[in-house]
This record gives sequence, C-alpha cells and structure tokens, in this order.
Amino acid sequence: RQRLVAFGGTSVWELPLATGEWSALPETWAQCPFSTPTVDATGERVLMVGGECGGVYAFSLADDRWSAPTNSPAIDSFEYGVAALDRERGRALFAFSGNLGNVATNATWQLDLDSLDFRQLTPDGRGPSVGEGATVVWDPVRAGVVAFGGETERTMSHALEASAGWRQFGHEAERIGWSPGAAYDPTSSAILRFGSAQINADDQSVWSLTSKDDGAWEPLEVAPGPAGRADNVNVYDSVRRRLVIYGGVHDPLYDLATVAMFLRM
Repeated sequence: RQRLVAFGGTSVWELPLATGEWSALPETWAQCPFSTPTVDATGERVLMVGGECGGVYAFSLADDRWSAPTNSPAIDSFEYGVAALDRERGRALFAFSGNLGNVATNATWQLDLDSLDFRQLTPDGRGPSVGEGATVVWDPVRAGVVAFGGETERTMSHALEASAGWRQFGHEAERIGWSPGAAYDPTSSAILRFGSAQINADDQSVWSLTSKDDGAWEPLEVAPGPAGRADNVNVYDSVRRRLVIYGGVHDPLYDLATVAMFLRM
C-alpha cells in the first residue's frame, strides 16, 4: 500500500509515501511494552506476541483493525523477544531472553499462522541464550535463524530440526553491540547489518555475513552514509538491490546495557 505503519503510544499511525505526512488511524493501540512484533506480508497483518499484555494480537493491514487477542498461558509472561517468519512452513519462530520475572531462557517457540496456536518448539537449557539486545534474522540457505549482538555478543544459528539447539560461531570480527539493524540479502545470500548502541555517530560501517557454516562478519566497502545508530529498522529492497534504513537513535547517554541492568533490579 506504499505506506509505513507505526505503533506508538496508544495510537496506530500511517505515513503514505506519496504525501510524506503522518496521520492517526481510527484504531487505538493498547500499550503492551515488550511485546514482540512480526509482519505476515502474505496474511496482510502484523502479529504482536507476549509482553505485558500477553496473548497474540493481530492488526489487519487490509482494514486497519485489531482482532480479539488469542490468549495462552504460555505467552503471558514472555518479553524481550525477537521473531522470524517461516512462511514456507506457515509459522513464526520466536526466541525470548526473559519473562516478567527476568528469568533467562534459550527455548524457541512457534506461532502457527493459521490457528495462532503458540507452542514451545525446543526446550530450555540447551546451549547459550540469545540474550537481551540481540537481533535475529531468518536465513533461508541455513533453513534457520541467526542471532547476533546484545548482551552476549555472540553470533549463533539455530536450525529447524526438533533436536537442534543454538550453535555458536567460533569467531567474531569485532564487537557487534546492542540492537543492531539487519536484513537478509537473497541475491548475495548474506545478512547485512548496520549500527548498534555502542557504535559512535561517525561509524557508518555495513557488515555482511554469508550463508555458510564457516562464514564470518566482513565489512563492506560503502560510500559515506547515515550516522551510526541503534534500534534502526532495516529492510532489503530486492528490486533495487539496496538496504533501506529507517529511524534509530544515537545518544552517548543512551546506554542500553545500563537500561537492561536497571530492569533486572
């Protein structure tokens, strides 16, 4: 529909690309801090899972309406989550770094896109946890998800097999930091990332991780671009073969690691 849809405060907003002017949509958004969103483009909706509200909320992009939440006791306590859509198998995959009691977990969960049934896919306690502040990207070549950055500073992958666990990569190119923005480039079969909370405003590096077992983060040669930032939203434009970056924050006083430590107190 050639627009950006944003959820903020108690409202849902849209920005038509033709006009570049924000306006509020009729539906209000019940504030659900720490809920985990994922975009189901085929189903024309945004799914919000967990957080302080619990359950699964679906926002239809076709008619700009919320549907009644699907509640499950399993979802009520999960927060600090990341999600990746596995459209081929009709599901979304989730990893949560904690719950409302700040209990760490490395279990993975799946949400059936038809029934919105939410269930545990792999148990807790096998290998390292993703950790707060990490970014997760779906890698179709690996047929799994890749997580990187955050409090653990690890780069890890998780295949789809029920017996699989998180596999940590054996090397790191540099410190990734908290909340890096990233997107998958199917043309080069690589994950592209930009920014993090620990990157200064002069750092405009773009990094690439190819889809192979022994892949490592490698810097790309790019022309000068936007200032370094964290929490930016990245998407890959396959028609023009480009990485599109929106938003983000860079403030030397805004230290996500300090915020995370405060939330655990």
